[in-house]
Amino acid sequence: RNQELSQKVEELVSFIEKQNRRFEELVSFREEQNRRFEYIEMNLVEVEANNKRLKEKVAGFEADQEVKKREMGRVDIIKKGLEKKVEGLESELKNFRSDFQKFVGKVENST
Repeated sequence: RNQELSQKVEELVSFIEKQNRRFEELVSFREEQNRRFEYIEMNLVEVEANNKRLKEKVAGFEADQEVKKREMGRVDIIKKGLEKKVEGLESELKNFRSDFQKFVGKVENST
């Protein structure tokens, strides 16, 4: 009977030791998971900060694009005005040449 009790005690001790090892493994696993969670939280904070900076850059870029778009509109208006002036000057030059040719013709005919 003592031997049976001794064997049961050994089995119980072995079971308790096994449970202790499993408990230690679970504690270790939980600590590892906590480290991973902290790492993920740090990365999330960094990602959110990067996203904020990118949104600010995009907003700045969009504002710059809007300014450039307005400037290009003004440049187009100025260009069209200049093109009309050039057309007018070309027409005046054509008329001047024609008048000059007529004048030269009259001068040659009168001599």
